Amino acid sequence: MHMSPRHFGREFRLNTGQSPARAVEQLRVETARILIDADRITVERIASLTGFTDPNACGGHSCESSANHPRR
Repeated sequence: MHMSPRHFGREFRLNTGQSPARAVEQLRVETARILIDADRITVERIASLTGFTDPNACGGHSCESSANHPRR
């Protein structure tokens, strides 16, 4: 089945309540939080792995874990 990007975006939003870009961004933040909680790699590496250029900003979202790990 072929679908134009515009139609895909409309269908995606209709079915999920958010844009495809927002869904990807949310998944990146959730993944960063999981990795932070795993406490096995640095915040800088986590930011790199999840596509954030600034480990402190995480794309304007709080990627802090519930434990608020202070490591760098």
